[in-house]
Amino acid sequence: MEELAAEIANLIDHAGLDERRDLRELAIGVLRERTDSAASAPAVTATAQSPVFNPLGIGLPLLLVGVVLVFLFPPVGLLILSFAAAMVVWGVVAAVRFR
Repeated sequence: MEELAAEIANLIDHAGLDERRDLRELAIGVLRERTDSAASAPAVTATAQSPVFNPLGIGLPLLLVGVVLVFLFPPVGLLILSFAAAMVVWGVVAAVRFR
């Protein structure tokens, strides 16, 4: 890489004063185009494969919070437990359905 950069710098230095700025901009532009297109392609495929929402992962901690809150403040604890149970059921159904 250093040899290529030195060769490009040498070519730019031997060019005329008017051409140096254009050659620098061209070299930088080509490098950005090549690296941006190569770097963005794997990121798109990685995000396309990852799940967006996991109700089972949210439901299990809510169950723990609901159990604690049932003893401290029963109406809120029961409400959170009911939401958590619905999330766990939804997560199990989604896991079975999409496999």
